[in-house]
Amino acid sequence: MSAAPKRVVVVGAGLAGLATAVRLAAEGVRVTVVERGTRPGGKMGRREIGPYRWDSGPTIFTLPELFDQLWSAAGATRSDDLTLLKVEPASRTFFADGSVLETSSDLGRLAASFGALDPRDAAGIPAFMRRGEQLWRELDRTFFRQSLSPLSLLAPMSWLAGIRLDAATPYSRRIDRTFHDERIRHVMRYKSIYLGSTPQSVPGAFLSIPYIEAKFGTWHPQGGMHEAPLAMERLARRLGVEFRYGTDAIGSIIVDRRISALRVAPRSDARALGSGPAAPNWPGEEHLAADAVLFNADIVHAHRDLIGDEHLGPISRRRFKRITPSSSAYILHLGVRRTFLDLAHHTVWHPENPNEELDRIIESPVPSGDPTLYIQHVAATDPTARLEGRSALYVLTPVPPLKDRHWWVEHRDEYRAATIARVCARTGLRPDEIEEVADWTPLEFEHEQRCHDGSIFALAASFFQSAYFRPANRSADLRNAYFAGGGTQPGGGIPLVMLSGYIASRQILRDFGMTDRKSTRLNSSHANISYAVFCLKKK
Repeated sequence: MSAAPKRVVVVGAGLAGLATAVRLAAEGVRVTVVERGTRPGGKMGRREIGPYRWDSGPTIFTLPELFDQLWSAAGATRSDDLTLLKVEPASRTFFADGSVLETSSDLGRLAASFGALDPRDAAGIPAFMRRGEQLWRELDRTFFRQSLSPLSLLAPMSWLAGIRLDAATPYSRRIDRTFHDERIRHVMRYKSIYLGSTPQSVPGAFLSIPYIEAKFGTWHPQGGMHEAPLAMERLARRLGVEFRYGTDAIGSIIVDRRISALRVAPRSDARALGSGPAAPNWPGEEHLAADAVLFNADIVHAHRDLIGDEHLGPISRRRFKRITPSSSAYILHLGVRRTFLDLAHHTVWHPENPNEELDRIIESPVPSGDPTLYIQHVAATDPTARLEGRSALYVLTPVPPLKDRHWWVEHRDEYRAATIARVCARTGLRPDEIEEVADWTPLEFEHEQRCHDGSIFALAASFFQSAYFRPANRSADLRNAYFAGGGTQPGGGIPLVMLSGYIASRQILRDFGMTDRKSTRLNSSHANISYAVFCLKKK
């Protein structure tokens, strides 16, 4: 008689939780996903008001091969569930002096744009691409396929990898050594915001970020970014994954360093957050028995509230009291009676002193008075987003994490008005053309998604919060607790979050004494391609 299938409870239906659920279910594991929201996606959500529809989180989609491989692991084809559109140009950036820079995966077009600002940077693109390729190969080989620990640093190979990856060189310095024009340098430095960190604190290996965009392009899921998690949910359901929406994880039942069951209850917005584990006997409380629990929740919330300090070792307790949170964001959704024929899919306007904003994005208690302005105009790429005589604009300004909650309570209306004024000044939009206005501040990130200090990438990707020092995908304190998402290894952003689900699922299967058989059956032609085409063969 065969043994009963293992059961895993996944907390959170974000990309990493969905990716983990799909891979486990494809191997015959019973999976239940618990999500306090009403739909999948986590931060990659959607807002709809009247005829308008906006993304509510990430807007930069790269490395679609990771999604192709997830579907392959489930014996399916991604394009049957999700259509991806190429974004070109990848971005258009305006500077205070009136100059413009476009990025592109068409290297000829990229060289022309660089050359208009500094011919030396156009001539340096081949060297930049070679270095980016080297970094991706090394990152893939040493960091992005396995969970690491500080003890791994004792191995000589780790030191060699660190040297090859510019681990001791700040990203800002590597950018300054690679490019000459200060405007090009700033566009490249600014990509550290993808990691919620300053360019001074991010390791030089992240030169690979602009490389991956130039090499493999930027994409958009037709219908909006939220279509990606919706497609992943459909795939998971076909594999038998159960979804429990509107259900809060409120704690764990832990015996002998193992979670025997997850405590859940119907969502209650009135429940106090950030005050430690939930009190016993919440109305409607259930206990979901599990052989393992995968937390795709904010890493601090998972440890402090869902596991509890009393079950953590001294290292974990100290770590989650001292972390440096990532940056946050202010998001403004505008529905307007106007179309924009010349507005790119991704458009950025930098202020007169852009470096000042980057310097204070983590440490400042309040937002910059002259922030970088980003607008996503999906209709530039996606025909399904085009409205007759109208446009849905997604506006974002980077802001610090919540160091002063009262600031947002007192100044939210003022900041919204200032941001709308900037949008009007940059695009020619008239205030009377605005029909709908809605926004999202760090306060909502904290309350709605339990983000520590309202940060959007959990931990800033500084040297001592990256790679070996970032929380591992398997708990150091409990025998059957695992983590996936931006706060754990390998890091934040869509590609790394997807990979964290891959790493976590492999670790769970290994601990169950199972093998991820379907992950080994990827096309062998992928084996010698760079990181972006990950060969997910079993090591």
